[in-house]
Amino acid sequence: MTHMRRFLFLIILTPLLWGCRQNGSEVQPTLVPTAAIAVEGVSAQPPTSEVATAVPTPIPPTPTPSAPLAAIVNGEDILLSTYEKQLARFQQSDPDSSIDYKPVALNSIIDNTLITQAALEAGITVDQSRVDQEILSLIESAEGRENFEAWLERNFYTEEELREEISFGILYGPLISEVASSVPTTSDQVRVSYIKVSDEALANTIISQIQNGDSFADLANQYSIPEQSNQIPTGGDIGFFGIDWPLLNVPPTFQEVAFSLEVGQSSLLAPYQESDGLTYYYIIQTTERDPQHPIPQQRLDQFRQEAILAWTETLRQNADIQILVDLSGP
Repeated sequence: MTHMRRFLFLIILTPLLWGCRQNGSEVQPTLVPTAAIAVEGVSAQPPTSEVATAVPTPIPPTPTPSAPLAAIVNGEDILLSTYEKQLARFQQSDPDSSIDYKPVALNSIIDNTLITQAALEAGITVDQSRVDQEILSLIESAEGRENFEAWLERNFYTEEELREEISFGILYGPLISEVASSVPTTSDQVRVSYIKVSDEALANTIISQIQNGDSFADLANQYSIPEQSNQIPTGGDIGFFGIDWPLLNVPPTFQEVAFSLEVGQSSLLAPYQESDGLTYYYIIQTTERDPQHPIPQQRLDQFRQEAILAWTETLRQNADIQILVDLSGP
């Protein structure tokens, strides 16, 4: 469908409240015989000839059977039909995949339920006029109500279910913003240059030259093995990084040693065998250190995503979750 968005958010449906309903017939109350009133001089006992009328006991109403459930999250029901529709969406979005989407689908619903519960507990509510506006925007994007309803059917939604999903997105935003804003935008970082060679004798010669005052940058441009054949010489400078940031293609002690050096100091690391089977020797120099250096946006986005995942995992660890469907097998 032209311009129609495939997914807005992962589905979260407010479970229906399944309770017992009385049947259509009105239940009459049990009649209680009137007690004899004690009057002075008059016996309180009824005449022996009077026979008490038996009152039939009403038949209790038959409860309406509950719909099948896929899970229960902190006492909140996840309908089996909700799970089946979510599974169908995942499978439809990637029909050739070998991924088993059953746990993926159910876990997405569980996570969304936990997030919705957290939002409501935090006092975050949904303005239904925003939901109405989003529905109107989707109808406009679909170029009419008929196309919109056809999209709903193809993607296993009712309009009410889609409204619930949009509501989840509205609840989700403020919570995630709060979690993301808790991630610091600066950190303790060092700036490092390095020289990489494959000959131990050459590595020892270079470290001696550095100690004798030769330019680290010049030596790096002259001797260092580039990571790419067309790499532009940078004097070995790889910029700033934090101590726990993942770095590619460097020895495991690279960051630890870099943070242990004083600015201007150099060190020859232990021999390091890389994936090509060859042994390399790294000489590193810490050129700057900034305890409040700005974190690059791409790295910051990564840290925020990790914080959101950790927060969601905490919600799961503290939750009472009962899985009622078999997620194994085809």
